[in-house]
Amino acid sequence: MNVEKLSLVELTALHARIATALPIARARELAAVRKDMEALAAAKGFAISELVGTSTTTKTKRASATARKPSTKMRDAKGVIWAGRGRTPNGFDRASAVAVKGA
Repeated sequence: MNVEKLSLVELTALHARIATALPIARARELAAVRKDMEALAAAKGFAISELVGTSTTTKTKRASATARKPSTKMRDAKGVIWAGRGRTPNGFDRASAVAVKGA
C-alpha cells in the first residue's frame, strides 16, 4: 500500500482503523508472550507467579518544588485591587492600600 498516493479522507480512515487495531494487536501479542512464558516456566517446574512476583508498587506523591504562599491582594481607598505582583496598576494608591482576603 502506497500511503503517499492516498487522499486525506483515505488517510484519515486508515488512521482511525490503525488506532482501533493497535490496542487489540498489543493485547493479542501480550497473551501470546504470557502463554509462552507460562509454558516455559511449567516445563522447568515453576509457576509464573513464582518467577515474576506481583506488582503491588504504589505511586508516591511528589512534594512541590517550592512551597507557595497564597498571594495577598490589596485594595486601595478607590477600590482598585492589586495582587502585589508585577507593575502597580495606574491609579493604585499604595499608601491607602489594605490587605483583602478572598478577593
